Amino acid sequence: VGAEAEELGGRGDFARHLDPDLYFPVIVPDTDVAMQGTPSEVEWLPILREASFNLGLRMALYELAYLNLGTMGGPMALCYLSGKCRYLVFKIVTPDERLSSAEHCSESLGYKIGNTPSYAAPFQKWIWNDDNLDVIEREFDEMVRSIDAIRPPND
Repeated sequence: VGAEAEELGGRGDFARHLDPDLYFPVIVPDTDVAMQGTPSEVEWLPILREASFNLGLRMALYELAYLNLGTMGGPMALCYLSGKCRYLVFKIVTPDERLSSAEHCSESLGYKIGNTPSYAAPFQKWIWNDDNLDVIEREFDEMVRSIDAIRPPND
């Protein structure tokens, strides 16, 4: 499970509840904060700072991950460029930021608020809610069911 380390509120709690026999969560920090200290809520997780600066490494990680989780922008932007990346992206709209306001997303970028863009591949979903623990858990569980429904046994 890959995750963007920018605002880790719900994700730190989420990673703590994952079954370690099934998942190995890692953090790829945004380049803006990659060299800063590790937030205490995720200091127990592997932080892959190298993937923040090495595009090939980051893309390989994203394409090989069972599922990537993050917020709009930053490191997650690469996921949108590959049909091989499975992802959940949260917090599409940030009202205080002009370039991520609902108005900009719908009028300037042409996104339908509440929908995943039509260019997204299977197992790629935009969640327009904030990345709160209950939202992350719900969306993760739903995506796991979808992925596992098509995966051959022992994959």
